[in-house]
Amino acid sequence: MILLTIGCGGGGSESKDKDKDGYTDQNDCNDSDSRIYVGAIEICGDGIVQDCDGTDLSCDDVDNDGDGFTENQGDCNDQDESISPDAEDIECDDIDQDCDGLDVCFYEEFSSICSSNPEGIVHASQYTGPGIHPIALLTTDGEKHVWNDDLPSEWKPESLFTTELVACISEEEGELIESCLYSIGLYVYRYRNKIQYSLYEVFTGDLVESEEIYGSIPGKCNKTEIFNCHESDPFPPGIDHFPKCSNISRYGSHVESSDLIDALKQFVE
Repeated sequence: MILLTIGCGGGGSESKDKDKDGYTDQNDCNDSDSRIYVGAIEICGDGIVQDCDGTDLSCDDVDNDGDGFTENQGDCNDQDESISPDAEDIECDDIDQDCDGLDVCFYEEFSSICSSNPEGIVHASQYTGPGIHPIALLTTDGEKHVWNDDLPSEWKPESLFTTELVACISEEEGELIESCLYSIGLYVYRYRNKIQYSLYEVFTGDLVESEEIYGSIPGKCNKTEIFNCHESDPFPPGIDHFPKCSNISRYGSHVESSDLIDALKQFVE
C-alpha cells in the first residue's frame, strides 16, 4: 500500500523582511527601505511617508522649537522657542513674542488716541475706501484690551502702519434700571451691565462713533423675594429675636466681546 501525503495551505507566499528593518512586507509599505515601516518616525515635509499611514506629515503640525506650540496652534516663529502664543511680549523690541500680530509698542503708540484730546498718527493708514479696515482695541487709559485676541483674523492689523481704526473701551459697569420697594422697607435693585466704546480714525484722530453696549436685563422683581436676613447683635431691649435684612442687587449678563464685534462690524467691513 502506498500512502500519499497532501499538504494543505502551503501554496501561499512567505512573508519576508527584505530591508531587515524588523517588519515583513505585510507591515511595511516599502520593504526596500529600512527607514519605512508601520510606526516609524515621520519626517515632515520630505514627501516620504515613513510611518506608512498614507500621508506625509505637514511641518505645520510639528513643534520644531519645542515651545509647546506648532504653527497650526498659532506659533508665528517655530524656529524660536521664545516666540509662541504663550510668551510675554517684550516692550518695543520690534519682535512679536506672543504672536498676536503686534509688538507691544504698537499699543503704546496708540495710547494717545484714547486720551481726552486725541491726535492722529500720520504714519498710520487712512480710513478710506471699501474693504476691511484693520482695528486695534484699547482700554480707555490706553492699555491693550484683552478682546484683541477675539477679533476676526481678517480685522487684525499686520503692523502700526496698516491700522486704520482704534476702539477705546470703558470698564464694564452696572446701570440701575429699576428699584423695587417691598413692604418690609427693603429694595431689590436691578442693574444692566454696559460698556461704552469710542471709535477713532488713527490717521486723523477723528471720532467715528461712540456708543454704549448692554448685556441682558436681569430677572424681574417678584412678590416672593427672599432677602438675606440674620439675627442682629445686640438685640433691642425686651426682644430676643430681631432679624436684620439686606437689600438685593441683581445684575444681568456681562457684555461679551461678540457684542462689541457685532457693533463694530459696520465700520470695519
